[in-house]
Amino acid sequence: MKKFPHPHTSSYDKRFQRRQLKRELEVYQRLPTPHNRLIRAFSFLDDDNDGGGGGDDDEDRGLVLEYMPNGSLSAFLESDTKISAAQQLQWCVETAEAVALLHSYGIIHADIRPENRLLDETLGLRIIDLSGSSIDGKPPLPLESTRFYLPRSRRDEMPCSVITDLFALGSSIYQIMARRWRLAIRARTFHQSEAFLMETSLEDAGWASLIQHNTC
Repeated sequence: MKKFPHPHTSSYDKRFQRRQLKRELEVYQRLPTPHNRLIRAFSFLDDDNDGGGGGDDDEDRGLVLEYMPNGSLSAFLESDTKISAAQQLQWCVETAEAVALLHSYGIIHADIRPENRLLDETLGLRIIDLSGSSIDGKPPLPLESTRFYLPRSRRDEMPCSVITDLFALGSSIYQIMARRWRLAIRARTFHQSEAFLMETSLEDAGWASLIQHNTC
């Protein structure tokens, strides 16, 4: 899988996308590989000799990444595929593991959402789209989308943090359990949503043993 600047954008946008690719490479170079919560970055192709103008060779640039056969978590959740409660909880645990991994290496993701997680051949979760992440206190290049954004002052010296990542993580966990975010928001009040998440007991779903397994 190859990630490269979009061919039909302005020169400014292409320069920004190249910055994002280089940031993503920097993040992958920091992280352990292989790791079962990450995809592998195989190579990075770039040419800094064009003056940054965004020529016709942009498809020859980019980051070559590991392919994941089951697509994004978001698409899987929005499909009609039957998903067990145990699998949903497993994804919640794996999402938290992925975020904890990034934080342990000085990286704030800054755009946590189900679209930015892929599923491997066994439906294991891999976090992706590290192109805007903050590393070692560098400002992030993007920020979270609306549903995952912790309201805060844009005047803050550092616009993202462990706290903002954890807010987005919590919103992601809600979507994993509710599956279709938009339908869930329209159909349920807060208390209805809380009841929805508690409809299946931990014992009946086998969640208690799964939680114990993943916290040992």
